Amino acid sequence: MEENSHIRILLAEDSRVIRNMEVETLNDIGYTNVITAENGQEAIQKITEEKETTLIISDWNMPDLDGYEFLMWVRSQEKYNKIPFIMATAHGERRQAAKAVKAGVTEFITKPFSGSELKNVIEKALGIKEKAVPDLSEKARRSHMTCSGKVRIAVAHIQITDHIILGVLKSMIMIDSPKHFELETLCMSSWNPVQDALEKGDADAAFMLAPIAMDLFRAGVDIKLLLLTHKNGSVCIKKKNGRSPSDSRDFFRGRTLYIPHILSVHHMLSDMFLREIGLNPGLVGNEDVNVFFEVVPPIQMPEFMGKSPRSGGFMVAEPMGAISISEGSGELLYTSGQLWENHPCCVLAMRNDFLEVYNEAVQEFVDLLIQAGQFVANNPGASSRIAMDFLDPARNMGLNLSVLEKILKNPMGIKTNDLFPVMKDLDIMQTYMSNEMGIGTLIDLEKFMDTSFAERSLGKSEFSGNPSIFHGPENITADILIRQADKFRPKDSSNKAEKILADSGTSRRIFEIMETESSITIKSSSEIRAIKRILRETFEFIEQFGIEIWPELRKVLEQLLINAIEHGNKSSIEKTIRYEITMIQNNLFKITVEDQGEGFDYQNLMLSTSKDLQNERHGFGIIRSFCEHIEFNEKGNRITIHMKTSHETGFDVKDEKGWKIITPSGSITASTVDRLKKLLSELAESKHAKYHFDFAKVEDIDSISLTVFVIFVKMLARLEIDAQLEITNSNDNLKNLFSMTRLDKYYMIF
Repeated sequence: MEENSHIRILLAEDSRVIRNMEVETLNDIGYTNVITAENGQEAIQKITEEKETTLIISDWNMPDLDGYEFLMWVRSQEKYNKIPFIMATAHGERRQAAKAVKAGVTEFITKPFSGSELKNVIEKALGIKEKAVPDLSEKARRSHMTCSGKVRIAVAHIQITDHIILGVLKSMIMIDSPKHFELETLCMSSWNPVQDALEKGDADAAFMLAPIAMDLFRAGVDIKLLLLTHKNGSVCIKKKNGRSPSDSRDFFRGRTLYIPHILSVHHMLSDMFLREIGLNPGLVGNEDVNVFFEVVPPIQMPEFMGKSPRSGGFMVAEPMGAISISEGSGELLYTSGQLWENHPCCVLAMRNDFLEVYNEAVQEFVDLLIQAGQFVANNPGASSRIAMDFLDPARNMGLNLSVLEKILKNPMGIKTNDLFPVMKDLDIMQTYMSNEMGIGTLIDLEKFMDTSFAERSLGKSEFSGNPSIFHGPENITADILIRQADKFRPKDSSNKAEKILADSGTSRRIFEIMETESSITIKSSSEIRAIKRILRETFEFIEQFGIEIWPELRKVLEQLLINAIEHGNKSSIEKTIRYEITMIQNNLFKITVEDQGEGFDYQNLMLSTSKDLQNERHGFGIIRSFCEHIEFNEKGNRITIHMKTSHETGFDVKDEKGWKIITPSGSITASTVDRLKKLLSELAESKHAKYHFDFAKVEDIDSISLTVFVIFVKMLARLEIDAQLEITNSNDNLKNLFSMTRLDKYYMIF
């Protein structure tokens, strides 16, 4: 790389960690002659001391003298007013850029930025590279039609689990290609290139933060919001410091909290939480601010938190939080869903000039994204394996399969099976950010949103979506802080006891935990939201034995707890439920749930057919399907079940009446794919014509294994075998998967 040592750059940045990172970035792109300043006042001192300064790069928000004031000073000095000035700032709003341009800034770059972005801006500021004049003529625009006659849809995204449905869709269409479009995914380093690509037309659509999409629309970029890409899915991570965090106000005071963008729900929810505990959050340089937001690329947040002594933590989409926790540098403070349950975050935004021309392709794209969302919700194991390749193909993020699977299985985590955009939710977001934080101005959401594609996909002409539940920080802050403090209470190795009593209006919420080496017992008030915490405590208890959480357990526990709270105690907060799970053997657990209700006629329930079960207790069919043993007490207000963990995958093959009967068991995943390939290759070489796959014992199957089943069909075709193929006894999730991936084109599904 050419070294530009003759170019002397003055870099003003108050954050030591970010300043060092930016110096390193400048060195990497060939600019090694760099002097630094911590604020505008020191920058003025440095520029007057230096013989010559070629270029200034300054942060906007700095103490003493901020970047805007420094820019005004530079432009007022005859000796320095010709020096190119790049404003690097966390402000993502277009109105901030306009303010800087009016003051005489040469170029403007939004944090976080990559080396290539910075190099491009520097070359434009120095006149090395001419500023591009967009050619919007039809001839100059990128061709969308492929040689197959289909439309190419280029979609920009970044490396977060919030965008997992795009990866799942990409995997699905490897098996069966769409009728109207081909998919091109553009993985980018941060939000800036994503919005840049959408604005310039380098991308036809983008998975992006809703407030960024709103800001583009506000600035006149002709885009439409078509769909949510997920709900929930973000976490606030507190830096681990080895001492009690019970006074979070003192811990965060004077520290920095990293966020992915100023225009984000992460910024909004962090602002709410910090204000609730008595702090005044904001950007450096703002008056009376005592905890500081700093914008950092999501994939660098764990590293930045570890390096900066003044960092308090970060709030961002997974998997960054899970990586930080697994590395031991951070701990969970709260999930975004605890503050705002089922909130919007990232959206699918598309250029209007594209969707108006390629309507059929857009409709099919939306249809398949919704199906991909259902797949993620129903198949977290398979989805996590897809996500590994989609989000971290170079394996440099530190992801592992178990981390991703835990993220997708977390009951308070990302939700992908409810993607219809609700106008009221987006209005909550823009109203709070505009009125309470002074960020952005309100837009006309009716003009910004186009839900017609989602409506057609869901088969509903009038569909308003499922609105979120806004708990607000005041309702959960006490619980969060108590949970954090509990981690630092002395624990006996054989017995852990915990008791929480919290005011809730005129009632008192109860949550008591008693844990031994082989069991955990919980007493809780009858609140549906308590289920999420009970599940979390249960999963932590089970995982200490080295056992991964299996999907059927979550389903059974949810149904047991819902029944006790809603049917048994009629959701009365005055009544409690008692829950206990005990490890009996290595793969066998006993679970008991008892309510304080009047009980019911469980004998009739046990004799009911599956069609009758919905008229009795919710989900009992699920409970009965997955449990080894079920018993009730005489009154009918206590149920005890025995449940086994998942079994190792196996493949049993036998001949029966001219058919090859193949009976897999367990989960068919990447870890077993070589065995599956070998088995199917041997079967194909035997030139048998009838194959029956019995999936009664199959728990899950991933995309790689599905592809092997398609390859098997092609093997038989190459051998000119007119084969009969069928799959029977699949569970509903697998049947949905086969339908979504078009496997039912090749196999009869029963």
